[in-house]
Amino acid sequence: MISSSKFVSGGGSPLMIWKMSARHVHDLLNARISHSNKMYIVIVADERDHRLQVDPLDTHAEVKEKLQFLLGYPVRRQILSFEGKELAEWIELKSLDIEENSRIVFSINSKKQNYKILVKILTSEFSLEVEEMDTVSSLKETILEHIGAPRDQDQDQDMVLHCRGNEIRDRLRLCQYRIGMNAEITASFKPGKPSRVLMPPPKRLSFVLETWNGESIPFAMTAGHTVSDMKKVLIMNNHLPDDDYLFIHKQTCMEENKSILSQGVQDGDSIAVFQGKLT
Repeated sequence: MISSSKFVSGGGSPLMIWKMSARHVHDLLNARISHSNKMYIVIVADERDHRLQVDPLDTHAEVKEKLQFLLGYPVRRQILSFEGKELAEWIELKSLDIEENSRIVFSINSKKQNYKILVKILTSEFSLEVEEMDTVSSLKETILEHIGAPRDQDQDQDMVLHCRGNEIRDRLRLCQYRIGMNAEITASFKPGKPSRVLMPPPKRLSFVLETWNGESIPFAMTAGHTVSDMKKVLIMNNHLPDDDYLFIHKQTCMEENKSILSQGVQDGDSIAVFQGKLT
């Protein structure tokens, strides 16, 4: 902290003398020492070498934060190993003799983290289940599927997504924008685009569910709804007991988190329902 200052004359020009506290001098020296200790380590990921600037006093958790932006993988999914041993989160690099050009092996925990976000588009809003490693581009595709829009690559490019007032870019992952549970995403379309990019009116599909015990259940729902939504409605209306189910359409097991339209269901189709789940 600067405590006081004054001007004195010397050689015809004023000199400024600053009085600084011992604490301030100590902080400045530490900042210089810390800066001089910066070094580069090598992160080995996907059979490629990535140079990363670190400080010997960085913890492994802090290194993971930097790698989230460098490589696009969420912190909690990262595994870092040095000389065959996995690194603990709160150990500093210097404590394991990690030096300039040391090689750190990077791998990923395959356990997925699914959660719900809220999407607002035009006059509608709905929740979507996403995964933290999804890209913004794949989120756009999921939104268009949910509203039942025809698949058109131009529509993906014409859609703009914002989170917390900032536009989010296609090539990055949701985790890189720290888009977590219950985050709000606003979807809009670029001005001046033709009407084909506007959200179509919701389309309803009518089909029949054929259960494992021979029962036929006539069913209708909005095309953009998912198989998971369908299962919840069936259980809530007591058409099926609360259990795990497989839905088979044209000899293909349907994915729970995709819309029924995107999985080829049309008016008048039959969907077979069996108790159980994939393992």
